[in-house]
Amino acid sequence: MCGAIPLQQFGKDIGKSLLLMAIILDANNMDQKSYLGYLEYTLFTNWIKSLPNEQFLIPFQSANIDLPLNTKQVVFPFQKGLFALSKTEKWLKTHEAKVFVSFRRTIKRVKPLIQVLIIDAPTQWVEKNFQNADFIGFVTATLQQQFIEKFPNYSSRCFLLKHIVQQNVQNEKNHQATKAALSDGKEYFISADFDLRKEKFVTLLKGFSVFKKRQQSSWKLMVVLRSTESVSEEDAAQLIANYKYREDVILTNDNQLMEKMAAAHLLITSSDNIIYPIPIAEAVQNHIPVIAKATNTVEEIFENMVLHTDMGHSQTIGNQLMLLYKDEKLWSVTANKTMEKAASISLSKTLHELNQLLAIT
Repeated sequence: MCGAIPLQQFGKDIGKSLLLMAIILDANNMDQKSYLGYLEYTLFTNWIKSLPNEQFLIPFQSANIDLPLNTKQVVFPFQKGLFALSKTEKWLKTHEAKVFVSFRRTIKRVKPLIQVLIIDAPTQWVEKNFQNADFIGFVTATLQQQFIEKFPNYSSRCFLLKHIVQQNVQNEKNHQATKAALSDGKEYFISADFDLRKEKFVTLLKGFSVFKKRQQSSWKLMVVLRSTESVSEEDAAQLIANYKYREDVILTNDNQLMEKMAAAHLLITSSDNIIYPIPIAEAVQNHIPVIAKATNTVEEIFENMVLHTDMGHSQTIGNQLMLLYKDEKLWSVTANKTMEKAASISLSKTLHELNQLLAIT
């Protein structure tokens, strides 16, 4: 892992100094229905639970998040002004804080504090945001490579922190009950993007229309509205109000998402970003095929197990839905590939590598 080498710069006794320390988790989006909110909540809450003997400090206030007992919500010093540095030094000493982890910023350089910045999207690539970071983590190798090409002097600080995704695989015995409760017992396709904006939603509906026209069946399309970055529930409802196949479109939220995902025939995702494709990872964990746009990130993580299509054209979407509907052998082969890949999607392994990086045992 690139990034493990600089750890030695802190001295041979760093492993001892980081035991039973306070770790600051700079959470700002944990209760937000967004891609970043999901990453923060998933990484931070699971990391806290995996290290019950460590003290975690979160400068974040929310009544919606039930945090473990080894977590303390605190007020972190304001990082601007004449006395910001001295106030921060005093605060860190009082709380015995040794590590600062954030998805959005670094703070003023204060020794011996170790700062870890996690980059989830290229919008964070402003040097002042990461120049004080001792380690810079990336949720995909594609992001990491593009960052290093732009900022080669920081390459020794970089490491990969992939598979920040909840581990929640469902029992096949529950599939029929899920269908009975949500889709009148009918088979369905599912979409669960964080960035399903209005134009993408319209294209998805048109693609489903292509499928329905070619195959007069009772199959449905379930659309999970899980993010504030997607089309709103109100706008989505208006769009399907006059839709020919509106009775076969299910608008839902992300409650019991893994149950919904596991019972689906396949996942269709229109995301074309280089961010970590969380919905694909969720589908793979539950062994269902995926239709997605071919991107470097999808190829990097999921190789040849995803069926690619041009998500900007409804006809190609409909064609792929039809293909996996008719070709049971292809569906089975693709599902088996996801089953094989599922074992490598391990958040616990990701946390173990992060602990190794920081010499936490």
